[in-house]
Amino acid sequence: MKKSTLGLLSLAAAAAFAAPVQAQLPNVTPFAFEVRGGLVFPTGEFGEDEDLGSLEPGTTLGANVTLHFIPVLGFYAGFTQNRFGVERLDELEAIDQGFSGGVRVAVPTPLIPIDPYLKAGMVYNQLGFEMDGEGADYVDSDRSLGFEIGAGIGIGIGPKLSFTPQVTYTSYEPRFDGESDGFKVQHFRVDVGLRLRL
Repeated sequence: MKKSTLGLLSLAAAAAFAAPVQAQLPNVTPFAFEVRGGLVFPTGEFGEDEDLGSLEPGTTLGANVTLHFIPVLGFYAGFTQNRFGVERLDELEAIDQGFSGGVRVAVPTPLIPIDPYLKAGMVYNQLGFEMDGEGADYVDSDRSLGFEIGAGIGIGIGPKLSFTPQVTYTSYEPRFDGESDGFKVQHFRVDVGLRLRL
């Protein structure tokens, strides 16, 4: 009798401690969709062009989808557009936009209710310049390959919805009419997203 009572108490205690731990594990399903928005900061020579002058911090908008093969590893693909003002020319805007794809790795945190992650991938972007006002004009480069790396955290706000602050560094070398002069587009994005697990 004492042995069976002790066994039942042990099982009950194990279940009581296991339930909170399981509840805090990331709820990851195979597919997730995310929309993002925030600020983007030019850096390096991209932020200090000799002809145009300094580029101002701008805005970023994007969206992506992620396919998780296992809970901690996924592949993402998305599109992002970044817009920068030009210090000396109020009517001119620099627009960096394109596609990205890569690997997203979750950092397991079973005892806290957040989902940190790292990401690394390739971008296929182009740089353009748009003039506002009468006779608005747009000139853009050919698309070029580059890379991006980033990190963020997922904060659950519902069974399938997460709030995802993120920082991303991007670098690529645009080509105009197939030619490159060694100039690189480099910037940091600081944005937030809403991530829906499908």
